[in-house]
Amino acid sequence: MKDMIFCIDYHELLDSIFSGTCKVKRLPAPVNSASGSSKSSPNLHSISSNRNLSDQSHTNIHLTNSTQTILSHHFSEDNVYYEKIYTEELVENTSFIQEATLACDSLEEGFPQDILTQTINSGNYRPNKGVQVNRFQMPLQFRLQNIYTGDNNKPKNCVETYKVTKCISQKVNDKSIAKLDNLKIQNNELIAQMASLQNELSSLREKFKDEREDNEYLRLLISDDIGKPIKLYDEQSRKYTKEAQECVYQLLNNNVTTSRVGPVITTVLKLVGMRPNKLPSVSTVNNMNVQRLILAQTQLAEELSQKNSTCLLSDETSKYGTKFEGYHVSDNEGRLWVLGLRNILTKGAKDTLKTFQEILQDISEVSEVCDHEAGKKVLLNIVSTMSDRASTQIKFNELLEEYRAEILQDQLGESWGQMSDNEKSSVTKLNNFFCSLHVLVHAAETSTACLLEAEGGLFENSPPIYDATFKKASEPGCLRLIRTVSKAFSCGGDEKNGVYGPFIVFVRPFLKENGIHSIPIDRFRGNRFNILFTNAAGVYFLSSKIKEFLQSNDSNRLLKSVKFDVNNNVFVAGCKALGLIAYLITVPLWQVIEDKTIHILDISVYYKEIIEYIESSIDDIENFMSGITLLSFCNRESLAKDSIFTSLIDPSDYDDTVSVILRVILPGICNLLKRLFSDYLTGGKWEIEMNNQELRENLSSAPKHNKFSETIFGHLDRILKEKPNISLIASEAYIMFVHNKTDDWLNGKNEQEKSLLLSKARKDVKSTRQKFKNRLLEIERCRRANLEEKMKKAEETERARIKKLEGFTSAILDWGLWQTDAQVDLNIGTISKGNKDKIEALKAQLNFRRHVLMQKPKEKDVFNFTKVIGTCKRRVNLTVEELTCNVKKLVEHAFTITSSTVDNQEEGDVPILVGKAIKMYFEGTDGSVKTSWTGHVISTVHTITIPFKKEDVV
Repeated sequence: MKDMIFCIDYHELLDSIFSGTCKVKRLPAPVNSASGSSKSSPNLHSISSNRNLSDQSHTNIHLTNSTQTILSHHFSEDNVYYEKIYTEELVENTSFIQEATLACDSLEEGFPQDILTQTINSGNYRPNKGVQVNRFQMPLQFRLQNIYTGDNNKPKNCVETYKVTKCISQKVNDKSIAKLDNLKIQNNELIAQMASLQNELSSLREKFKDEREDNEYLRLLISDDIGKPIKLYDEQSRKYTKEAQECVYQLLNNNVTTSRVGPVITTVLKLVGMRPNKLPSVSTVNNMNVQRLILAQTQLAEELSQKNSTCLLSDETSKYGTKFEGYHVSDNEGRLWVLGLRNILTKGAKDTLKTFQEILQDISEVSEVCDHEAGKKVLLNIVSTMSDRASTQIKFNELLEEYRAEILQDQLGESWGQMSDNEKSSVTKLNNFFCSLHVLVHAAETSTACLLEAEGGLFENSPPIYDATFKKASEPGCLRLIRTVSKAFSCGGDEKNGVYGPFIVFVRPFLKENGIHSIPIDRFRGNRFNILFTNAAGVYFLSSKIKEFLQSNDSNRLLKSVKFDVNNNVFVAGCKALGLIAYLITVPLWQVIEDKTIHILDISVYYKEIIEYIESSIDDIENFMSGITLLSFCNRESLAKDSIFTSLIDPSDYDDTVSVILRVILPGICNLLKRLFSDYLTGGKWEIEMNNQELRENLSSAPKHNKFSETIFGHLDRILKEKPNISLIASEAYIMFVHNKTDDWLNGKNEQEKSLLLSKARKDVKSTRQKFKNRLLEIERCRRANLEEKMKKAEETERARIKKLEGFTSAILDWGLWQTDAQVDLNIGTISKGNKDKIEALKAQLNFRRHVLMQKPKEKDVFNFTKVIGTCKRRVNLTVEELTCNVKKLVEHAFTITSSTVDNQEEGDVPILVGKAIKMYFEGTDGSVKTSWTGHVISTVHTITIPFKKEDVV
């Protein structure tokens, strides 16, 4: 009876499974047809259908693969846990497949119907107490209700129920055969996969065992080495190891100062429980820094010498009283190289060329290829230059071309003599370009001069100023306002009188409202190219807030001066004019110049458009001020979102004055651009060569600006500030190793090549230091010689000047100093020898007042002895009458000098006593005061005191 019950339950279960309405945790084993005994089945995972069985199998495989990934990456003590989990998953997967297989086999064989029939007919079956007959919501359950009621008086109903049950069972078997066949195939595939995974697991176990042993071994090593020294210094060779050298290189590369390299190494080794056996001293670290310079030069000899068609960038600067010259190279891939940064004797062309030759010689000396010809290769690969427009740079380009031609002639040998003049010119001529960003500097200078002229007309040559101490020669009031606002309100401006902190707090809500994160005003120091125009835009944008802030925060002279100037409408209008020029002209120009995708020959198109745009704006200033017409390469989206630009183009009360100022500035800038960009405009040499493909390829390395040189000087300035006592050789090592990416080049070498390079660099340190020392001594010797020669010339000049003054004084002693008009007429009348003596006497008066008394009249031509006549500008001598008139003008001027007149003259022009009223007393022969006289000091006479002994008197 028990066997029959399980048989019926099994059919119900399968019918539920394949109809998708039941999920169970455990299946009973099928009835054995031979023995009629039942077998218990292991626990199974959830099964709902054929699809669920397949999905579960794939999930288990995924878990197995995940376990494999864990085992392959984490070999530690915790891996025992992962192995246990993996094993349990494998056992469950295996049991799952076995149960599914048994279920398939049982359904294929069918159920023993004789047992079911006997059980039903006997009427002895009673359900066990507590059995839930309603667990399966199937039609079969309803059909079998009479069986489970145990009613022995209704055998007929049981037989009918049995028939129905038999029919349903047959239907279930037929319906599931096809599904079970497919399921069996999938189970077989899973069995094969599990076998493969078992093999893989065995392999992983072996690998895990080996890795665990290695892990334990390493742990033992670490535990044994805790506190033991790490080998940085080899006692036998008495040298630091290659690893120690590279470590120091990296620390220096990350701006660790030489005195702190040792402590940093010690601190880092503490992290792993180690200590160095020896630390490099400061002098050793300095030597390793020189090694970096040698390695950087070796890199240039190896890599840069192979670059064709390069461009030489050069520039000069002064830092802390020392002149520096930097040489750099740009290749056709756009990479920038630092050749060297050296002290120069003077910035003359000959001295700079000599310095460049020394740099090329250094590159050749570290090269071990081509018989030390790497420096010459670098020189011959240069086809163009980029510099500023200084006369010394232009002369340097000429001398460089001549020197390059000499080297090329030596390289070609007999072939040089067989070349025509045109061929020689084509291979030796350098294409010289000038930095386009410097045009912005010249534009600022031109705008300053134009502003000065415009303010002179608007203020009738008397522009207002609050404090004369802020006045600078040739500086308009608008520029003074921009400069003082920058000092007062910019970050890093005037630390004593500036108010950046309080002002940023005051103005931050206004800035956030306009989408600006910081004060749009920068300090002038460290910013050169476009600072005047961009700061002017910022000053105009914040002018109302500056006025509001200074109403109660003008606590010093700087702030009072800003308050006075910012309330002047002309000065604010000038800021608006310069701001419009910034957004509409200079900023787009800067962006185009720095665009690396634009070839240097194609830039002429943009220069032409800018000039045409300015010319059209001059004719229609209102259109320019409204920002309606823009350059084609302007970033219109950026301008539309810019609150500062919006404020500039919005109408304001300043617009009438802005229009006047722009009508003065724009023509000046236009003429400047035409002159500086003449080579790129129609008919210019670079405009003509735009379609020369060979030249375009050669000039692919030429940048449109020389900003990289300024970047290097900025790096040098920072190094000199952080390390005031650093030597130039150390500074050059820092700069070259970083900017040339020598570290990447060194890491690209194999261990043998790297060891050879480091060993050679270590050996060359002493000779390199000595070479630099000798050069500095030579520069110092030449400077001393130049200084002595200069002092000698100054002494000779002073001696000649004194002698000249003595001659003027001697002449005036002969003729006397005429101090009134009456004296002039009287003395001229007493000279009876003719006009020649009269002219000599008048010239003596003029020379004495000019050179000895140093009288400073407003009319400088009163001291002239000649004048220009006619259209041919021929000079003729002045007549006696004209010279007499000039002398009388000087006499009159001497008596009109007052203290106020002296105060208005530039400092140093007039001695302090000139113009003052004095009272002179004359003594008698007995020492008593005989008489007194009141007068005005018209000038002072320079005297020379010559000491001598009493016996030297003749």
